Amino acid sequence: MALDDDDLLAEIIVRLGCPASLVRAATVCRRWLQLASDHAFLRRFRKLHPPRLLGFYLGQGWYTSFWRPRFFSMVPQLPTLELPAVVRRACFDMVGCWNGRVLTSRTCTVLQVHGNHSEIWHDIISVLHTPTCPQRGTTIIPTLRLPTKEGIFYAYRQLFFKEEGKVLSYFYLTVKSTIDGTKSTVHVYMLQNGDDAWRTHLTLAADYFVHARYTPGSILVGNKIYMSSARNEILVLDLTAAFFSTIQLPQGVDFGVKGTTMLSRADDGASDVYLIHAKELQLHVWLRKAGNSWLLVDNICLRDMCAHLLEDEPTAFLKINQVGDYTAEFLFLEMGRWALHLDVKSRTLRKVAEGLSYKLYNSVR
Repeated sequence: MALDDDDLLAEIIVRLGCPASLVRAATVCRRWLQLASDHAFLRRFRKLHPPRLLGFYLGQGWYTSFWRPRFFSMVPQLPTLELPAVVRRACFDMVGCWNGRVLTSRTCTVLQVHGNHSEIWHDIISVLHTPTCPQRGTTIIPTLRLPTKEGIFYAYRQLFFKEEGKVLSYFYLTVKSTIDGTKSTVHVYMLQNGDDAWRTHLTLAADYFVHARYTPGSILVGNKIYMSSARNEILVLDLTAAFFSTIQLPQGVDFGVKGTTMLSRADDGASDVYLIHAKELQLHVWLRKAGNSWLLVDNICLRDMCAHLLEDEPTAFLKINQVGDYTAEFLFLEMGRWALHLDVKSRTLRKVAEGLSYKLYNSVR
């Protein structure tokens, strides 16, 4: 019988297509589990059936801290996903979505009075959700408490996450500066699976003002954090060597206009950095490998794609709203009041939502 031959059985199982079906097949017996959990088999399965874009979350409401994320499905047969009720009620920022999980975070200011002395703390509260598997519930990440001192302010803060195998790591970057802007101190805190408290990963003092821009957002690639800094410069923080370096943007590219330039990492976890730049109805994609200069790898003309989509807004300004791992081959754009999904591989563009808020949406794969 075919099922008695491991090679033939592997050829059958690898064609299941859906990860959930693969999991069910693995529960049939120990032999099927061993076959389905083989690393070579899983690499082949992923290559044949790459992760699908399930949808995205879009913040609802204009310039208000109380916003409700709404899920937009990209797969018609997929049941509507919703974040747990606690997230919808509270003021949370969505840090990112990956592998069916959603990471949210918020900051609470705490004032503690001790007699004639008072202290101000910023508590960073983060929660990991699994809306695709509600039975897993949520994971409360230990609170990170940041002290505030007189004469010092937080010039920049951002939470990052990184998944390597079964190990999930969180990094929280803060840049504290003096009021006069003469000195800055960079702190990076780290939390890994199984840790019950954050620990200081590095502290780096600088005799100058470390200026990181919130738009576009910083990205973590390998062991380096890439931040937009000056108008035409990227600031790179090496988490291993604990030092800063700078990268100049390609000629003609800058961070001057919000939504026209965005950073992205490669999907395979390599140290490659992508730069996507929108100019009129053109998207230019640049790639920078470690130690090399920028290389223009793609040029996408959206003029013909937009012609039939935005007939009522032909002069709307094109902006990049969200880019996941660029090698996942999709982007979210916005023109006028519309959110657009661009399939890079097939060169197709379609409307996915109307009435954008100022919040960025996050994709779920």
